[in-house]
Amino acid sequence: VTEDNFQRILPQIYCDSAKIKKININFAGPKVLEVHPYITNRMLRRIINHRELKGGWSTIGEMIEDDIFSEEEAKRIAPYLHFGTKAE
Repeated sequence: VTEDNFQRILPQIYCDSAKIKKININFAGPKVLEVHPYITNRMLRRIINHRELKGGWSTIGEMIEDDIFSEEEAKRIAPYLHFGTKAE
């Protein structure tokens, strides 16, 4: 996109931050998780399988320890996750 084109479309670009919600990683279903651009199929399988065995996580650090995410992956995805204790 050229600078001129960007300036022309800029008034049409917006983000409603009220519609942005974090994913409750302990309760989100596969359909919610699979549409997130940072969650790969490998991560999705590990999240679902491990969550059934363990029951969930309290921190992103626990997910790194459980080999769900690498440290780099965790840094990228952590802002989008919530570690809730009940389904919302």
